[in-house]
Amino acid sequence: MNIFRLKKIILATFTIVSITSQVFGVELNQFIGTWTGTESLSSDFVDNYSNKPISIDISDAENREGFLSFLSSSEFIFNEDLIWAIHYFTYDKETHQIIFYKCFITPLGLLGNHELRYNILEINENLMVLDYSTQDNDTVHQIRVSRDALGVDSKSIASIFKLSQNSPNPFNPETAIQVNLPQDEFIQLEILDISGRIVNQLVKGIQSEGIHSFRWNGTNASGKSVSAGTYIYRLSSESGIESKKMILLK
Repeated sequence: MNIFRLKKIILATFTIVSITSQVFGVELNQFIGTWTGTESLSSDFVDNYSNKPISIDISDAENREGFLSFLSSSEFIFNEDLIWAIHYFTYDKETHQIIFYKCFITPLGLLGNHELRYNILEINENLMVLDYSTQDNDTVHQIRVSRDALGVDSKSIASIFKLSQNSPNPFNPETAIQVNLPQDEFIQLEILDISGRIVNQLVKGIQSEGIHSFRWNGTNASGKSVSAGTYIYRLSSESGIESKKMILLK
């Protein structure tokens, strides 16, 4: 079953906004190439599957600034039945998310679009681990791909930094997040909600080599308590990005 046949396409005027072409030192054009790996889907609307082989072929978007074109074996992000559609790949600097767009002309001649925004769990020049979740978590899609045809090489992230799972998890009212840096480095450690919006920033600046522990007490940048639920904590540097999920209880 084609997943996108289950989705209602909303028609709208589509204005493409130029989005930054740099991902922590990685130019957008460096994503060009064939990525292979696995995808996993959990959904109330389709049959679930885990570690299904996937390929994503990313290429130049023919002068569409801030975007690349892509083809994929994944029915969740790519619909091969829409042969007249244009599929775009890009990176949103503001939310630090990978975006998969479908831009198309309807039989009525109206310009329409559909997008899927993925939170970045891990990323560098040769590795992407992405996570998409609906607001109510009834659909969760994860992609783990690399440019190594043999699969993902986890050593590429380990050699940059290590972001440990928070403890305790689930937690209330406070949890600790441990970061191991192999060298002095400028980092950002942020808390995001499941939609990718930044809730709080725990650290932004140069940290010395070694193990650091940062605590989050379930509050936003204004010091107000946030609601219970799933949150993402994201470590960013010029070397790459790594994220993990945690659960706040009330």
